[in-house]
Amino acid sequence: MGIKRYTEEFAGKPLIVEFGRLANLANGSVYVQYGNTAVLVTAVMSSSSKAGIDYMPLSVDYEERYYAAGKIKGSKWIKREGRPSEEAILSGRLIDRSLRPRFDHRIRNDIQVVATVLSFDGQNDPDMPALFGASLALMTSNIPFNGPVASVRVGRVGGKLIFNPIYTERAESDFDIVVAGTSNRINMIEAGASIIAEKEIAEAVVAGFKESQKLIDLERRIVEDFKPVKRQLALAEIDPELKKSVSSFLAPRLEKVVYTKNKHEYVEGMATLKKELAEYVKTAFKDSSSPEQAIKEAGHLFEEGVNDIFVFCAGIGIWLWTFFKGLGFRGAVAGGAAMVIEFIPVLNALPTFTAEIVALFIYSRVTEKALGKIAAESKTLASIAKLIKKAV
Repeated sequence: MGIKRYTEEFAGKPLIVEFGRLANLANGSVYVQYGNTAVLVTAVMSSSSKAGIDYMPLSVDYEERYYAAGKIKGSKWIKREGRPSEEAILSGRLIDRSLRPRFDHRIRNDIQVVATVLSFDGQNDPDMPALFGASLALMTSNIPFNGPVASVRVGRVGGKLIFNPIYTERAESDFDIVVAGTSNRINMIEAGASIIAEKEIAEAVVAGFKESQKLIDLERRIVEDFKPVKRQLALAEIDPELKKSVSSFLAPRLEKVVYTKNKHEYVEGMATLKKELAEYVKTAFKDSSSPEQAIKEAGHLFEEGVNDIFVFCAGIGIWLWTFFKGLGFRGAVAGGAAMVIEFIPVLNALPTFTAEIVALFIYSRVTEKALGKIAAESKTLASIAKLIKKAV
């Protein structure tokens, strides 16, 4: 894919969107520049679903980098950047809360969205272009996503609303509101304010939502150019029989517990109801097979029978210059552990050089031939025992 570039003006500042230059191996990637602040956003989904989970495995990471602002940590600081800052964590959560409701929650494939700040001009906060880029990366990828989603930060200085204010304007603003949503509804609001009338806050939210529609329209135009084909995924479905059975069991009991006025009775009632539900499900949907039967059916996986005792072998060896070599057996399972005790000469019981006692325990399921190899490593057990006894 060649490089595609889109330029738009939003809230009085240039907005540049670029595809095809960076991270082309991701399912979706986009470079977003707002003013002189730039963010690279990538979206990736695993090829297969994750078994044994009952949630949609979505993770959103917001990566700040000192080089984006042309800064290097001082000599008293570790140069390598570690855990994300509190602001980075909150920015990642802001993006997550805006995107998560737009996914089908029956998806069990891992989905990861990463926003990396490449350039920071000290005026425009990267979180707004990062959220815009996250939606755009998902929309232009083959990942199923019910977007687009866009957001706007709203402030008010001198009685006038400002969209995506710079940091100096935010310091003077009466409130700091982030509004995110789709083309027809708001799905995330984050706000901080002084003592402001509720009506004025509501007006700012509505104004921010209307302004965000310009970004929604831009996303749609870009998606129209890409025409992405979404993957058909195997979605997790709830067993209708189980759902119906649980609903019929809980309906009369849950209502009685929920409307209990006494807090202690409510807590005890919910705990009892959970236990009763677990017992009911075990009884109603009892598995006819037993663990023993499953083990017998899997008997072809092992050479030993179900009732055979696995071989346990233990050996003790000593090397004055420690040398421990691993033991491995083809077609068998083996495990090893080594313990080294280093001590100084005591009462001339040992030579003047440091002695090292190594206790080696090997638990393995091996054939008779393999046991012969281990026995060859332990021929000196008798002499070793004498030496240990003399040392002690």
